[in-house]
Amino acid sequence: MSAYYLNNLQQRVISVFLRHPDTSSVDITVEAYIRAVIRDWGFTSTIAYTIHGDGTVVISHNVRPGGYQPTILPQIGLDVQLPSDFGAVNWFGCGPDESYADKRNSKKLGLHSRTPDSLFTSYEYPQENGNRAGTRWLQLTNSQGVGFVVTRVDEAAKTGDEFDFAALHYTAEDITNAAHPTDLKKREDVFLRLDAAHAGLGTARCGPATLKKYQVPCKETSFAFSFTPQVPL
Repeated sequence: MSAYYLNNLQQRVISVFLRHPDTSSVDITVEAYIRAVIRDWGFTSTIAYTIHGDGTVVISHNVRPGGYQPTILPQIGLDVQLPSDFGAVNWFGCGPDESYADKRNSKKLGLHSRTPDSLFTSYEYPQENGNRAGTRWLQLTNSQGVGFVVTRVDEAAKTGDEFDFAALHYTAEDITNAAHPTDLKKREDVFLRLDAAHAGLGTARCGPATLKKYQVPCKETSFAFSFTPQVPL
């Protein structure tokens, strides 16, 4: 995957369009090109933000790869950076420990609660960790109980597809660049990852590669997440 510079994609905004579909909502549509550095491939992206009067925000993505692209991707989804006080994470899905597409059946399906600290799995060699698969809904709140609930609302969700998430005090770059656990420096902010698709484990470096049915193909993909405000009663 390193040959495709997936760890260094850059976005260039092509256009921004604003409209009012009705008196209680606003649509912001962004056309962008997400390209790999010094490589002849990338994604043409359409991102639509629908902001409703009750505070609910729906973020819809359509990405279309082009050029000399990879055949598979590690994941595809959305990253959100949150303030440090978003310390309560509740979800209905696989858990409570980390799970991936090809090992989710080893976890319990139900309601789980964790913090960003306890969602992190410390391995002897820092690597991808902390993913939770099979998520139906996800709630993040701060110390006052204020936050939001995330659900998946695209066409795939209507046929039963769930989503994966991770909420850690480290970015993917932090983990990738660390050779030892002591190299990781905890950040104050919480880095939330919402994935419409996340590949299973296995890289063929030690053991078998990821089975095809657990791979994420590099193809045109659409997904959407809804963020509903959460306030204490």
